[in-house]
Amino acid sequence: MPLLDPVTLTRLPDTPVARHVRPRHILHGPVRALRERGDYAPGTVTLHASTGGSKPYNWPTLVVTFTGYALTLLGIVFLVRADPLAHWHPSMPGLLSMAGGAGVVLCTLWTISLANGFRAQMAVGLSISMGMLADLLFLRGITMAYQVPHFGQIELVFTACAALTLLWVAIGGNADGLRRLQHERHLHETDPLTGTLNRRGLTRRYLELRLTERVSVAMIDVNDLKAVNDRGGHSEGDTYLQHIAATLRQHLPAGAQLSRWGGDEFVVLVPGDVDLQALLAPAALTVPRPDPALPAYAVGTVSMLASEPLERALVLADEGMYGQKAGHYAARSAQRDDPYVGLASFPHFLQSLATLDAILDLGLRKAADLADFRTWLYIPVADPLVVTYHERSDRHPAQGRRTLTLPSNRVVEAVVREQATVWSSDYEHSRYAEPSLADLKIKSFVAAPVKVDGVVTAVVAFTSSDRWRTISPEVRQVLDGVAAHLGHHMERQNVYRKLQASVEAGITGMGVLLEMRDMETAGHTRRVVDLALALGRAAGLDDDALNALRMGAYLHDIGKLAIPDAVLLKPGPLDAAEWALMQTHARVGADMAARVPSLPQAALDVVLSHHERWDGGGYPHGLSGEGIPLLARIFGLCDVYDALTHARPYKEAWSVDRAWRELETQAGRQFDPHLTALFLRLVAAPERLKVG
Repeated sequence: MPLLDPVTLTRLPDTPVARHVRPRHILHGPVRALRERGDYAPGTVTLHASTGGSKPYNWPTLVVTFTGYALTLLGIVFLVRADPLAHWHPSMPGLLSMAGGAGVVLCTLWTISLANGFRAQMAVGLSISMGMLADLLFLRGITMAYQVPHFGQIELVFTACAALTLLWVAIGGNADGLRRLQHERHLHETDPLTGTLNRRGLTRRYLELRLTERVSVAMIDVNDLKAVNDRGGHSEGDTYLQHIAATLRQHLPAGAQLSRWGGDEFVVLVPGDVDLQALLAPAALTVPRPDPALPAYAVGTVSMLASEPLERALVLADEGMYGQKAGHYAARSAQRDDPYVGLASFPHFLQSLATLDAILDLGLRKAADLADFRTWLYIPVADPLVVTYHERSDRHPAQGRRTLTLPSNRVVEAVVREQATVWSSDYEHSRYAEPSLADLKIKSFVAAPVKVDGVVTAVVAFTSSDRWRTISPEVRQVLDGVAAHLGHHMERQNVYRKLQASVEAGITGMGVLLEMRDMETAGHTRRVVDLALALGRAAGLDDDALNALRMGAYLHDIGKLAIPDAVLLKPGPLDAAEWALMQTHARVGADMAARVPSLPQAALDVVLSHHERWDGGGYPHGLSGEGIPLLARIFGLCDVYDALTHARPYKEAWSVDRAWRELETQAGRQFDPHLTALFLRLVAAPERLKVG
């Protein structure tokens, strides 16, 4: 017998060997494997140990039995010698019979000495039957030795007792064997933790069904069991599984078979067509669970003939169960305004994040959720290091953001030096540990480099402070994916900024050339751009809209390149034909600006519509009110104000007060009244205007 049986382990007896065995250490690996497989429960572990040497003899019983044999032998001798014809005349058959009786006595004493190795019923029965047989042999041998008639009645009694006792032993042994077989089958087919069937038990019951009978099958998967284990240990997780099993039993119909199929999976088997979804799904909301927003389990069901393989039924039920589970997590995420992302959909989710802030917030947070970490960090490589530290809360996923400033950090230095991911499951005893992060109480971490054009510009990391974590290849892969996407985004941003700077430089130069050709006062383009940006910020425009406004402002009069000098530079008023020609510069300018690479549509709207009026009297399309693009309304107001307050070849510069009154007069006519009021407040506080 091996020292340890990994399936059936019993408590060691109080022997010298047992006192030197440490079950806690010996069983750590096997028990942990059994627990993870779902075949172990506290209190069911049995340990067998070989103590060596002989087992202790049952001396009191031996003495009593031996004395009984001696008295019986003396009684037989006395009975035989009482016969007047008795005289000692030994013969070989008589001696062999007495020797056989002595052998049976020795066997009886041996059986009694090892009685703790047999079942009590068998030990008693064997002892009685062998005692009767020994007495019978002694009686026959002594009567033969003394040459007296046989004691037929006494021999018959001994023979009958021995036979009946052996029959009792045989019948009892068979019954006990049947009970043992049933008990072993029960142990082999029952989950020790929940008391439900295991895989073997459910499979046998499925095979016992009639092939023509319909059967309903449900696959049940417990939600967030890992979170329960992490929060309260495996004992709390075991208790949670027991609660779920008890709830399922209460809601199942008569004749249903419940099985624990795996660590966090149950299977239900019910003969007939039964709507198990309607029975079991509502019950999931009645189990006390760690997260009220999430049902205790997800259910998938299928109904089919028992002639179909059980594996097929489980696959179909599994498919429905995973669909319901995804719906559970999605619903919980919707309640928290936090979109659900699984491992398979995470790369697509990451690609959908178009801004740096979105990647650092949603991307890193979702990656930490998938890797089961509660904290994540973003550290740009700079001097000093500014660490943005996030800690996830169960109720508020984005809660716990703070910033730390460090002169240096060994983890960052290692990532930059090795240009690769570094990690440690035991941070406090690793070469990366340092006092500056003692407040974070980090137990495990993994950190990956963010590379831009081959240079490490930042570090992203997951940390665990509540427990030690195994940094698996899957965890590193998730973090590396975020770091790579972040690096690619930064590279694209760099390229875009360089391209934007080149385009803006060209557009700025074109704007200067336009104002030189139009003989407008120097600096008009720069001033009107600054005015438009100031008004745009006050109106709440975002960075993309402000950039489009700036581009459109530089190019607003590009269409005047197509206007002949005779019209464009005419010192006096334009006639009707010349004015009609001049009005074409907005449409022509929009066509010309559309050829500029990467110029946004909002910028083209400024070029095309900056001469439209609020009352619909403008050109080129006669738009009115909010039908005029917002950026065009903003720029048109600033363009007129700058034209009024600066001298032109055909007019003198107006004072600020006069221009103010003119804008007030034109509010609701030529200009958007809301924007006009906002602009006038800016003019009243000139420090808020960046006018060159």
